[in-house]
Amino acid sequence: MACKAGKEEHSRPIPDEFVRDGHVGRLTPLQSQIYGIFLEQLKEFKEQNPVIGQVEDKLIAEKQGKVEVLHLKFLRARAFDEKQALKMYTEFLKWRIEFQNGLGVENITLDSIQNEFQREKCFAFGKDKDGRPVIWIRVGKHNKHKCDHEELERFVAWFFDNAKHIVDHPIETATVIIDLSGLGMDCLDMTAARALMDVLANKYPESLGHGFITNAPWIFGAFWRMLKPFIDPHTMSKISFVKNEKLKEYIDDESILEEFGGTGIYKREKDPLILFSTMKANKKAQNQSTEGSCFGADLS
Repeated sequence: MACKAGKEEHSRPIPDEFVRDGHVGRLTPLQSQIYGIFLEQLKEFKEQNPVIGQVEDKLIAEKQGKVEVLHLKFLRARAFDEKQALKMYTEFLKWRIEFQNGLGVENITLDSIQNEFQREKCFAFGKDKDGRPVIWIRVGKHNKHKCDHEELERFVAWFFDNAKHIVDHPIETATVIIDLSGLGMDCLDMTAARALMDVLANKYPESLGHGFITNAPWIFGAFWRMLKPFIDPHTMSKISFVKNEKLKEYIDDESILEEFGGTGIYKREKDPLILFSTMKANKKAQNQSTEGSCFGADLS
């Protein structure tokens, strides 16, 4: 039995973070040189665009100065072409402040995405055997005719922006399970699917470890053929159609939901993204309160 378990363990692909060049601690001499050029060009861009530069400064503060992981994701996504990577990265920074007519990604509140949360069609639960957080997307709970697409857009931006905070070093990616059980024509939303692909590919690149599509009915075939051209080849190589039993090769029972053959039970109040977002909102309110008190004291 032990030999069998060992064989299954080694049959899983080793995470890119541990073996692929272009990650922190695994840069080739040429990649190191290109990264240095990227940093010089980024510094110049920030000097010329101070408002956008402040967005990056906040990201650096969030990561306690360790922003190299984020930079390298964009460089890998553009095959270490520093000009293309810089363009992609600065567009990401700009998007963060211009999102939804200036609302900004950082200002998305839980109250503004409550409808999406209540449907529980996308959430984080458990970790795979390599330590990646597992994200569950249940497409059958989506109805394109009853969906507020602006709220959905906020939810997607909020979700993936906060998801980066539940990944533990050295893991940089997540395992995503797309469940198609209960799928009907009203669930097939090309606008939402393309928006999701755009956010993953252009705003949070190199974030997918595994993508498993399960319980796919026949009606999904035509939709998938239309969607595939909008998914980059590297991402496509990580996506596979599987039966629920296959998930156990990658994820332990306690991190697999009961309806997929595991023992896990999702509870919204324990969702790591909600807990993190609530903590961040409380901290922001506390800082604003402190600043207000100091300002009042100065006036007196």
